[in-house]
Amino acid sequence: MLHVNREQSRFGEEAAYKVLHLLDKVGLAGKYRPYVDRVVAQAMVNAGIAAQPGVHTYTLGKVFELAGRKR
Repeated sequence: MLHVNREQSRFGEEAAYKVLHLLDKVGLAGKYRPYVDRVVAQAMVNAGIAAQPGVHTYTLGKVFELAGRKR
C-alpha cells in the first residue's frame, strides 16, 4: 500500500495504513506491507540512473532494493 501525505484526510486509507503497518511490525504484512511515496520516488530515480533499456516491472522487494532500503 502506497502511503502519501495528503492535504485532505482519507479515513479508509489511514485506517488501512495503520492496520498494515501493525501487521508489518509483527511480520504478517508480507508483500502488502505499507511504504511511503519517497521510497517509490527514490527507486524510480535509481532505476533511471541504472539506465537499462526496455520496459521493466518490479516487485515490492525490488522497489525497496532499488531505493536502498531494507525490506
